Parts: sequence; C-alpha cells; structure tokens
Amino acid sequence: MTQLKTIPVVGEVFLGDEPAPVKAIKVTVGFATTDDVTLLTTTVSEVVDLLSVAAGVRILDMWVDVTTAFTAAVAITIGDSDSADGFFTSAMIGPTVSGLMKAHLAGDTSASRAMGFVYAAAQVIQAAVTKAGSAASDGALSLVVMYIDRLDN
Repeated sequence: MTQLKTIPVVGEVFLGDEPAPVKAIKVTVGFATTDDVTLLTTTVSEVVDLLSVAAGVRILDMWVDVTTAFTAAVAITIGDSDSADGFFTSAMIGPTVSGLMKAHLAGDTSASRAMGFVYAAAQVIQAAVTKAGSAASDGALSLVVMYIDRLDN
C-alpha cells in the first residue's frame, strides 16, 4: 500500500515526503532602460529570450500584465523556439491595452499549451515582438511563470 502524502503547512517538517514546491518567477520586457527590464529595440521585429528552462521543469501557469500599453503597431506572442505562440498569442495578450492581467492556463485553450507543459529538454521561453509601420518606443509587460522543477515524486 502506498503511503499517503500530506500537504505540509508553513513551517512543518516534511518527514520523508519529497515535496515539489510551486515556484514563481517574474520577468519584464519593454522599452524602459531600468535594470530589471529586458530591453526591446525600437525599429525592428525581434525575438527576445525571457527565461531559460531546464529539462523536467513543469510550467503550471503564466500571467501577463501589460503595465504600459505598446504602440498600435506592436504584436507580441510568448512561446519558445518550438512554438512562437505556444503560451500566449498576441490576441490573448492585447499589448496595446494596459492594466489588464491575463491568465494563460486558467481554462484558455487558444494556445497550444493551455493545460501546462513539461519540458523534455532545456529550452528558452521567448517573446516574439512584431513591429509594423513606424518604430515603437513605448510599452512594457511583465510575465509571471508558476512552475515546479521536480517531477520524480
């Protein structure tokens, strides 16, 4: 018979269970020049590396918060080299409207990885930024990724 595992409370000793704690990481991308922002160029479309992911990591959920609206000529997708919009399509993000946090995995099946994703090999989560027409100079978004890095329990 398998031993029943218990969800530990804060400060409780795990007593032999091997927990896989949920972790979160945040990255910001935009045109700002502060140290914590992955900087975009103003004149060309580009693919920007956001997060390096090790093999075996399970992405549980993601949120995008457009903190400063991008110019109307900007489209942004979030995925990786296997699927440029595997997590967020530009329509899901709505980069030209600020202040609306979008949850990715909360029932939205329009992206290819809508119910979570396990990386079999190391990969990089990327933002593909397309700028049509004139150069873009405004905009910032934060990406919050919820994940677990142990799948062996």
